[in-house]
Amino acid sequence: ALCAYNNSVFSDKDFENICALGGATKREKANKIGRFGLGFCSTYHLTDVPSFVSRTQLTIFDPCLLYLREVMENFDTPGICVDFVESKENLQECPNQLAPYQGVFGCNLSSGDGFEGTLFRFPFRQAVGGKISK
Repeated sequence: ALCAYNNSVFSDKDFENICALGGATKREKANKIGRFGLGFCSTYHLTDVPSFVSRTQLTIFDPCLLYLREVMENFDTPGICVDFVESKENLQECPNQLAPYQGVFGCNLSSGDGFEGTLFRFPFRQAVGGKISK
């Protein structure tokens, strides 16, 4: 997997923007990355399941519905966003989802304090997902 780190946390608006497709929330902001709708969507050239941690949120996108179908509430926005501080007990049942972040750039999701930064994780596409990815 490829990891990318930034020492700034996502704002509420950043979370909203990354979940909106096509750059609709940034179109009129000339100084913003992704204003042409290509920003985060370009990560799908590398991975089928990009994810990131910022503040107290773990966000995982699964647009092909290969991995998260059983836990997703809305297939129109395929992915999940979990507050790993508030949901600490629930997440103990699925430690494999948190393990890839532990210790990377000082990330400690089990501390109960959140993460003061933003850490993206892009697992490289595998043959199975790559065949159906669009």
